[in-house]
Amino acid sequence: MELKRASQFTVSELSQLWNRGYIGYFVPIQFTDAQMEGHIRISDLDLEHSVIAMDGDTPAAFSFLAVRGQRGWIGGVGVAPEYRGRGVASALFAGHTGVIRRETNLSHVQLEVFVQNWAQKVYERHGFATTRQLSLYEGTLPAGRRAPDVQSGAVFPLLAHSERLHGEWVPCWQREPAGLTKSLPPTAQALWTGPADAPTGYLIYNMREQGIGITDAAASDTATAATLLDGLAQAHPGVTVRIVNEPEGSPAAQALTALGCEETSAQYEQHWAVRQR
Repeated sequence: MELKRASQFTVSELSQLWNRGYIGYFVPIQFTDAQMEGHIRISDLDLEHSVIAMDGDTPAAFSFLAVRGQRGWIGGVGVAPEYRGRGVASALFAGHTGVIRRETNLSHVQLEVFVQNWAQKVYERHGFATTRQLSLYEGTLPAGRRAPDVQSGAVFPLLAHSERLHGEWVPCWQREPAGLTKSLPPTAQALWTGPADAPTGYLIYNMREQGIGITDAAASDTATAATLLDGLAQAHPGVTVRIVNEPEGSPAAQALTALGCEETSAQYEQHWAVRQR
């Protein structure tokens, strides 16, 4: 199959191919044109170095690359149902990694893949190795635990402390400040604890129909994360909370587990060293 660059396609064409590529996926991922446009902008997709596998004039599969500095992220891979089981995914990824190696100066590229997804074997054959697990936690936080030290405040100033507070538990690509500053809605709320100019932890979250979506959780230790979650339960008693792609073993993951939340799905984060230093 011939590879074309995603920059040769309209946003509408890309969203249509995306939706075909994710038919029957583990979780429903279907984009409107506006959502595709948002994904391109928020995730920093590099359409010139993202590829579409063509069967004649028909787009059959895609692999999208996002770029921040010398780091890359695979922001979606999909094969249309009628082309699955024919080696298209492997050929697509071989071609895409070749483009990245030849035409970019990236030092490494990362991606996420569900632990049950056979595609991880494709990625491994092309140089990607699993570095950690990212999990989805959800549940209802216990009520009645006071958190007097927790304060509410403005969201965006807290992101200046992201790197320090996350420490070794580096956030996934989607939760990096570079993306959050472009994706957080005006309705986003924040809790924090510690000195105003040097917080010891924060939670950024959104109220949704199905409960609270925690967008980012950063804390210096597990006790601080638990205090912030107590503050969240105190402010919104009885509401279900959910956080996606939290690094396994992080302070927030440990606190959520201790408070009765369950890991309901997980992904592996994989990295490929494009050029050995």
